[in-house]
Amino acid sequence: MKKIGLIVLVLLILIGAAAFVVYKYVYNKPHPDYIKEKTEIIIAAKRLWVDYSMNKDIADPKYTGKIIEVEGSIMRVETVGDMVIVVFAFRKGDFGDEGIRVTMLPEFHQAAKGINPFKKVKIKGLCTGYNDQDVIMENGSIVGSQ
Repeated sequence: MKKIGLIVLVLLILIGAAAFVVYKYVYNKPHPDYIKEKTEIIIAAKRLWVDYSMNKDIADPKYTGKIIEVEGSIMRVETVGDMVIVVFAFRKGDFGDEGIRVTMLPEFHQAAKGINPFKKVKIKGLCTGYNDQDVIMENGSIVGSQ
């Protein structure tokens, strides 16, 4: 009986250690400073959306997971809870406008809300893919003075 208790105790310690390692290195990893992060691709907003909408399989490896700077005219700025989303719209779809949606970093919320619709802006962010309607970018920041 002592052997079984000892084996269970060792297994519990190993499981606890494994859980700590997973938490420490997977869920608690440091995030890059997206503002200072080097831009990998500079592209017109419409070109990025067209590339994805024409062939997602070709565009995904080129853009997904990369820091991209897009330039174009925004349609509007949306506020959802505590998020601010800049919308570049290029086509009306079944569920509303289709284009690029950039979730802005908190320090750029006020600046994003102040952007005039239809004004050209440069926004940098992490491209996370395409959902068959919109190119999704996160951690957006405004490049230069707008």
